[in-house]
Amino acid sequence: SFVINSGFTFPFILLFLYSLYKIIKLNKAKYYFFFFLSAGFIWEAEYAFGLFLLPTILILFAIKGKIKEIFLNKRKFLYSSLGLLIPILPRLAFEVRHNFIQTRTLLSFLFKPKLHNPKPLTDAFRERFFQFINFYLSIFPEKFEKILGVIFLIIILYAFHLLRKRKKELAAVKEFLESNLIILFLLFFLSGFYRDNFWGNYYEGIQLFYISLISISFYVILKAKLKYKTLVVYTPVLLLVIASLISTYKRLKTPFKPGGLYVPEYYVKKLYRENKGKKFCVRVYTPPVIPYTWHYLFKYYSRKLKTPEPVGDFVEGKCYFIIEDEAKGYEFRIEKWREENIPKNSKLLKKQYKYGVTVELRELTRKLRAE
Repeated sequence: SFVINSGFTFPFILLFLYSLYKIIKLNKAKYYFFFFLSAGFIWEAEYAFGLFLLPTILILFAIKGKIKEIFLNKRKFLYSSLGLLIPILPRLAFEVRHNFIQTRTLLSFLFKPKLHNPKPLTDAFRERFFQFINFYLSIFPEKFEKILGVIFLIIILYAFHLLRKRKKELAAVKEFLESNLIILFLLFFLSGFYRDNFWGNYYEGIQLFYISLISISFYVILKAKLKYKTLVVYTPVLLLVIASLISTYKRLKTPFKPGGLYVPEYYVKKLYRENKGKKFCVRVYTPPVIPYTWHYLFKYYSRKLKTPEPVGDFVEGKCYFIIEDEAKGYEFRIEKWREENIPKNSKLLKKQYKYGVTVELRELTRKLRAE
């Protein structure tokens, strides 16, 4: 759907949660290895997530009294360090080779941040609060998210109520749920200090923390000695299944609307077909002026089809200009890009508009070619 690393956070968040539970229950060194290994891979898959997750882990261990255990126990310290080191070794190698370019960028951002859309601290926390609510509600099918969200929240609260009476028997489960909540709170709290745009993919996969809370809460209820526990557990699950089926049915009836990689891939393949293995020029505008997806696809199909990769300079006086639609109110960015990238008085040979993308083939006049 999109060329981005953050999708890889999902399997590693599952490993992270599993390892956390095993650390709580068994406290063996090998689970510290998997815990920090998964944290390192989350950091590598989505850099922003890692920047907030690593201090969250340290604060969580400090709260739970495990900091000394990690740093003073040689075996656990070795396993934890090794787990964290393995995922970041390629990045370290890259940094050494490229004069620590990313490290310098990060330090520059921390000490001299350049914010695109700065906002007061109170506004940042308010925005993040509703963002975390939306992370939770996104678990459930559209149109039913609010009612299901409330029902499943009651399930979580009820599970915590039951755990108060069964401290010994389900001690590990109780501590896992508490740790999960602490992690979610700290991820929210620390992110509130970032006073710029906070995109959803920065916390890609955070929904799994909510899902684990719900899943373990059901487990707690099933373990309890209740007369109507089957009804309490399966009624909300049945409602979720029914809501999912209704939502799926509505989606199937909705006319197809292309998104993700579908649109750029359509045009990339089309341009390669038109040029039949010849070198050609392409310039791309995408909001907010980051055409990495297009560049990735051109590079991928260049290798796949064994044809030259497009260049940014005119080839035989011709060039394709790909322009994605802008959000309402930001059309001026397209005009500015046109002024900077499309030579004035260049001749328009062909134009196509489809799926919210304009593709223009332009040719330089003899005068422009001479210049």
